[in-house]
Amino acid sequence: MANQTVVPPGGQFVLPPQSNDPLLAFRCAPEFRPYLEEDAKTAAFIVDTRIVYDWINGASPISLPCNNTNSTSESPSNAGNVTVTVKVGGIHTTQSVSLGAVGYKIPLDISNLTAQKIPYHVDCIASYPTGSSKTQTYFTNASLLYLPDTNSSVTKMDLRSGSLRVRPVNDPSSGFLPFIPQGFYVSFDQYLAKNLSLIDQLKADGFNTIHPIPPYDNATIFEQVLNRTIELGLYVILDMRSNYQNLTAVASMVNTYKSLPNLLTWETAHEPDGNSDPLNAAKQAYDLIYQMDGYHPISIVLNCEDYNFSPYVEGADIVLEDAYPIGINATYSPVWNTPCTPDFGHCGCDNCKGGLIDIKARVQTYKDRLDILGYDRTKTVWTTPQAFGSGA
Repeated sequence: MANQTVVPPGGQFVLPPQSNDPLLAFRCAPEFRPYLEEDAKTAAFIVDTRIVYDWINGASPISLPCNNTNSTSESPSNAGNVTVTVKVGGIHTTQSVSLGAVGYKIPLDISNLTAQKIPYHVDCIASYPTGSSKTQTYFTNASLLYLPDTNSSVTKMDLRSGSLRVRPVNDPSSGFLPFIPQGFYVSFDQYLAKNLSLIDQLKADGFNTIHPIPPYDNATIFEQVLNRTIELGLYVILDMRSNYQNLTAVASMVNTYKSLPNLLTWETAHEPDGNSDPLNAAKQAYDLIYQMDGYHPISIVLNCEDYNFSPYVEGADIVLEDAYPIGINATYSPVWNTPCTPDFGHCGCDNCKGGLIDIKARVQTYKDRLDILGYDRTKTVWTTPQAFGSGA
């Protein structure tokens, strides 16, 4: 309200200090999550050996050849190679990787490992020689999710590109293909439950994914909705926003729907930052879902530009932003009769200009933060562009 006391919200993301000297950001991750038994012979790890000048997570000092000392490039020229070893479950491989490489693929046959629900710990070691006899050594680790084959749906995250891989809904025996979800949030009780033909219309309009908004109270009609999406070959995102903090309810939903042939992802926390949900709630749901499923990634949606980003993203593989830049006044709320500042006001889009450029800026901000936190390989950013209307 206009006369309300301004209370700074806190929870701002802290940028890392800069370094005058080069740092090695050594990152290592499986190419896909999860891997299945059928993938064992073609498994691989993705390695990054970037040079950075910010103290991002895991960055360590590195001595470069004299001709690269003053370079600020992430891929310095003529800087030599790094010897990288990947170890997991008693198997290992070693390859030479150019210093400054991004997305370098190291194959590793994991067929001697046992497929299991518990992820394998992976050790990655990088060695870089200096001009003297001394070798600089760097360590990082990763998690390998290697699951038994299944006849149910599987959504793989491509950790090299951040995209998804799925099998066609009505042809599960075929191979995995790249997939970009395009669809809508659709209220279940207000729209889908009253008019199942909306699903056919979405399919006819070229969309491939549907995201029903809970609650899903009428189980009979909800089953009809799911069956129609399967018939049409549409993928479904199942949403737990109403009860993700209730782990008993989460477990019940996962057990009920994890075998759906068209399940794409789970979504747990929807705007937990805007609602000031407990900081660990999304992570608790995330851990439970992976214990029970593991074949589908988990997403959350963040509303704020900068409020407790770090703890909330702990509970997600996919971080969605939903800035509302279209059709708003980005600096003044006509509904609340207040200006909008970093500390006060609700205009639908924090620190925005009121145009589509705000979506690009928010996505890039989130991607930069994931990189700083060391999640640039293991988490990705999606967007949900929206028009806010007169409610801002």
